[in-house]
Amino acid sequence: PPVNTLSFVILVAFTYFQSSKALTNDHPPRRTQQTDVGVHKNRHSFRDAHSNGIVIRKTKTMGLGAFASQHISAGDQIGEYKGEIISLHQVQARYWKTRKCRKADRRWKKSRTQRQQTMSGDYLFDMGDDIYIDAEDMDVSGWCRFMNHASEIVDKEGDSNNSQCNVETVCSSLVRGKNISMRNKEDTPNQPDIMPKLWFLARRDIARGEQLLYDYGDSYWSSN
Repeated sequence: PPVNTLSFVILVAFTYFQSSKALTNDHPPRRTQQTDVGVHKNRHSFRDAHSNGIVIRKTKTMGLGAFASQHISAGDQIGEYKGEIISLHQVQARYWKTRKCRKADRRWKKSRTQRQQTMSGDYLFDMGDDIYIDAEDMDVSGWCRFMNHASEIVDKEGDSNNSQCNVETVCSSLVRGKNISMRNKEDTPNQPDIMPKLWFLARRDIARGEQLLYDYGDSYWSSN
């Protein structure tokens, strides 16, 4: 009969709506696989680059790189290495697999997987005192994650101006609104209450179109 048929259709429609709602809440829609520069551009880190006069594009041998879209004078502040502030315990659980994952770590991994963000650990910056800046998540990191490595070469006279390395780092940290040295921190909780800052400055004049490069340091290569 028509009444029973209508009731059945309404029941099926309601059941489908409820199941679709639950699926959407538990599993947000996946984004397009990051395969080229065009796909990357909708990420926060690409928008951050454009607003700071930086262009992210492919290099011949280094994958993606950061290039100056305008002249940069020596000593100018170029940008900040933005990302998640995490502790050594979190690094050990999430990347190094030397510590058991907690509930928060499992939620973190689920979020990365759902948003198709990688979990390589290649974008960790050791700020000292068991605190790290993790710039791997492109939805929260800045453009500085795309700067590639160049060795800082110093000649016999101590001059490094001829090196390909044209950017240097400056570290600081913020606690309760006051700047302090990272070396003055005596202990580090599992969840850092320190907000470290890592800035990049131009070592010399940088021409428009030149790739921005800095020395990753020996610790990076020894851990990779």
